[in-house]
Amino acid sequence: MVIYIVTIAYFLFLVFLTYYFLKNLIFKRRTISQNHSNHFSGSSGKSEIFKKFNMFFAKIGNSGKKILFKTYILKLENLISGNNEFKTSYLTIESFIGFKFLLSLLLFVFCLILINNSLLMIIFGSAGLIIGFFIPDYLIRYLNLKRLQKMDRDLPYIIDLLYIAALSGQNIYNSIKIVTGKYDSQISSEFKIFLQQIDFGIGKKEAYVNILQKNNSDSFKSFIFTLQQAESYGSSISELLKQKAEFLRFEIAQEIEKKTRLISTKMLFPLIFLILPSFLLLVCGPLVYLVSGNMFL
Repeated sequence: MVIYIVTIAYFLFLVFLTYYFLKNLIFKRRTISQNHSNHFSGSSGKSEIFKKFNMFFAKIGNSGKKILFKTYILKLENLISGNNEFKTSYLTIESFIGFKFLLSLLLFVFCLILINNSLLMIIFGSAGLIIGFFIPDYLIRYLNLKRLQKMDRDLPYIIDLLYIAALSGQNIYNSIKIVTGKYDSQISSEFKIFLQQIDFGIGKKEAYVNILQKNNSDSFKSFIFTLQQAESYGSSISELLKQKAEFLRFEIAQEIEKKTRLISTKMLFPLIFLILPSFLLLVCGPLVYLVSGNMFL
């Protein structure tokens, strides 16, 4: 009886730790944006706790980096550095690797506690080590994919706002400054970094290169490249923004229409394999029994 209570308590601890880490990772930026005006007065209690968690994971990660391949570490750095939400959540490559090792160890120990058979203990323990180590990688990729999808959805609206600001006589630099101050989104965060780099004296050309290297969204890259070319050749910014927004809205409409056409095709699978057999069983079953009489008795 005691072993079951310990196992359940250990599993609940594992679930709570994973949930707390992911919850703070995903929603930390929202809290920061809501308290942006008061961020000089000090961070909240949850931020301090989460920061201490990351410091603890970073200590494990510093040791874990020594046994990992450099190419794998480079891939993790690219995944984490491409998302600004991870930076505002104090997530570093060391803390992420530490979390991977700790989660892998927790799943391994959980399998050892839960299973009594020696062979199954080895199999499931090894599987727990592998799954616990690689699940955070898929989570990071999933979060990055959702981030790119959100950027693609917000981009036409951002361009419309930039177009309105440009119609008032503002250049592209002032238009971006106005939009980022009024509209909070992932693209606005990227543009704020872009403006900060220019204010620090990096130069527009290098700032454009940096923002292109950091983001993997094809639509956003195309838009930034278009702005860069327009400034280089002196083209009309307002007309370019108008055309770009119309083109992106057309692409989104085409994507929605494509998904709508696929719905009817996808509905065939549950219709054929689930609904149709049940319907035939209900309708034809009594009919076969009545026609055959007592043949099956």
